Amino acid sequence: MFENFVSSDIRGPQWELECHSYGLASSAVSSNTIALLLLAPLAIAQQPLNWAKEDGNRGAALEKDGFRLEGEHAILWCPRSLARADAEEILKRVDPGVAGLWRRVGTHAWQAVPKGRITHYLSEDTFVAHASDRGAVFVPMARVRDGRAPFLHVANHPAAVSAHFGGISKRGDVYLRCLLTHGARSLLLTARRTARAAPSQVTRVQQWALAVAARRGHNKAAIAVANKLAGIIWAVWSRDIDFDSAAGGKVAA
Repeated sequence: MFENFVSSDIRGPQWELECHSYGLASSAVSSNTIALLLLAPLAIAQQPLNWAKEDGNRGAALEKDGFRLEGEHAILWCPRSLARADAEEILKRVDPGVAGLWRRVGTHAWQAVPKGRITHYLSEDTFVAHASDRGAVFVPMARVRDGRAPFLHVANHPAAVSAHFGGISKRGDVYLRCLLTHGARSLLLTARRTARAAPSQVTRVQQWALAVAARRGHNKAAIAVANKLAGIIWAVWSRDIDFDSAAGGKVAA
């Protein structure tokens, strides 16, 4: 969806929905405007959505009441509602696919998950297919039944994920980097206004951005925030979750 807004000016039902969600008239909104809004999520109220928060319960339920199939490169945990013969057919397709995935990605020091078998949990819950950072993949049975389960697409996340975000550079798409920088400047401006008007409402990322600005100056802080936004975008996109500014944990310096 994000690529469509950045690269084209497509108008249709999805466009109308996105414009309406921001309280904007679709006829007066360009794709660039929507992209800027998407790249500055902290300036807009967000409803926290975390599909992964129930992964522990999903895995435990399948290990208790489901059944397990093992291949050379993949492991499947399946609910009893899935016929074993169907599960075996899925494993026959997924196992060589995971092997090919590892051959293409390779083994590198920066990978957060070492090479090995990737465990797939097929759950009856309603959620968006996603991967964890421990070599596990969670796929809803609804996607399995309609034949559109993204087994290898999601498995690519633990295989290719990096344990470290590098610094920002001038490589890559110039326009996207420009949007990130504009979003970062907007975040800094909003953070300063919030800190003056309602200090208790300053988010963790805003606190971090203001601290960087105090140490290094506004311009360097803007680039640092742009790099942080790129990391946030990658994280919520690759894990199929919404950004939650109130989530716990430490914001890396």
